[in-house]
Amino acid sequence: MINYIVNSMEKIGNVKELDLLQYKKMDKGIMHFKNRAFEVEGFGRISEMKLKAMCGLMKMTTIILTPKYVDMPLLSIDIIKAFGKTKVILEMYNINLNTPKLSDYTNFDQLMSRYENMDQSSYWYDEIKLKNSYAKIIKKNVNELCLEYFDLYFKMIKNNDSVDSTLKTKMAYDYVYKLINNGGIATDQMIKMFGKEKTEILMQKYLFGVIE
Repeated sequence: MINYIVNSMEKIGNVKELDLLQYKKMDKGIMHFKNRAFEVEGFGRISEMKLKAMCGLMKMTTIILTPKYVDMPLLSIDIIKAFGKTKVILEMYNINLNTPKLSDYTNFDQLMSRYENMDQSSYWYDEIKLKNSYAKIIKKNVNELCLEYFDLYFKMIKNNDSVDSTLKTKMAYDYVYKLINNGGIATDQMIKMFGKEKTEILMQKYLFGVIE
């Protein structure tokens, strides 16, 4: 999936994969992480985190698109496979400088309406989560669904104007700062396993690309 996304983003600008150094692979007990990150000219950061645990009984892939040069929402894709079930969480967060046009998001409901909803707990970031965010239980064609969702997002990128990257990156930084300090499901677990300092570097510098 990440290769499809990267290839698509090459239509926007040059894509460079980054060296994550010791953050490329991170292990703690039965939890094994592999991370990748790409900087896209004219867009921002793409990253992928893959988790394998319990000898493969649990697998999770997270893909994050953090726009820093266009006024788009942040996109997060989570695929969680555990004990015979697959859950897909597709979310967009409002880090826009201008109010998002709700008319841009109508096609997402049509795409997702045929899938079963999944219950979710409430978190602080619900207030900036856009209405075209979904949590679904999927039985087949998981990658196809996620890529259809990405394709709709990608069309919006091509129709979006560039913005002040300093202001846009500040919006993204504020979101990541709150994710680390106010909490999030995966973030809280990362801090427990690797400590706050390493989690901050991984997330701010590499996964979201909001600091140098």
